Amino acid sequence: MKIKTIMLIPTPSRPFRYRNQMRYLVAVKPLLLGLLLLFHALFAAGKSDLKICPESGSDASKKLRDELKGLYGIHPCMWSGYVDQESEKERFDWFLGSEVSTNLNAAYTYTIATGEGLALYFIDPVNKKKWLIETAQNTNYWIDGFELLGLDNFITDLPRMRNLKLLPDSFVEGNQFIRDSSHTNEMTNHVISADFKTFPDAIVALTADLKLRNLKLKDDAKTNGFTLAADQEAFWTYAYFCMGEGRGKRILTQSHGNLHEFKATAGNRVPDAIRQRVGAWRIVEAYSLFKK
Repeated sequence: MKIKTIMLIPTPSRPFRYRNQMRYLVAVKPLLLGLLLLFHALFAAGKSDLKICPESGSDASKKLRDELKGLYGIHPCMWSGYVDQESEKERFDWFLGSEVSTNLNAAYTYTIATGEGLALYFIDPVNKKKWLIETAQNTNYWIDGFELLGLDNFITDLPRMRNLKLLPDSFVEGNQFIRDSSHTNEMTNHVISADFKTFPDAIVALTADLKLRNLKLKDDAKTNGFTLAADQEAFWTYAYFCMGEGRGKRILTQSHGNLHEFKATAGNRVPDAIRQRVGAWRIVEAYSLFKK
């Protein structure tokens, strides 16, 4: 039986996955700010290290984004509204569960997943409706890890994840995932990715992949004598993930670990896309949405 994969948005050229997907990612509307503020007031633990805290007023959302733009040179997306309501608890729990198994910040994994493709399911109403219809009618649809979560080399890197115990023993090929050899990445290299039976399965895989890059980054930083602040670690972890560990290490070394030294150019907007992810993550952190 042929297994189909979910690939809701066609990306024929994929010059960089963020360029295609950014068109579909929308900022949370102001009407959600009240819900965010209420959630923060009830559940936040401790204060944000940002000067402007979410509870500081009705225009706090804009001020928070403006402050982050001042730090990173680009307005971050507001993705905090996708996990702040009771109806979204299941989605919220996927990431907390993965945090427990890998000790990788759940808010960070959530931000990366949203930027890579999670938003295509839960924000765009046409795609969400299509997803619900297709999965209800055909149980053979699987989640395309390459297109929707950036897991280009999941199968190639699977032995390393296994050796580092980043995946549960019960996470096995044929049940939770199947290999997918049909893709070529941005560098025109053939890659062996994977498709996943459910979105929680895909989140387990994404968390393990990000943790793998994070551990490699920490080794490289230690070798070079770099001490990385939290936002620098977030920046370079995603750089290793989306650009590859080899290129990521070269740029890390050239930049001496300073995220501001890796600058965007007319032909390469990737640094800005990474900085945008960092800003989006800091917003989720500022609202303390994933605090236990």
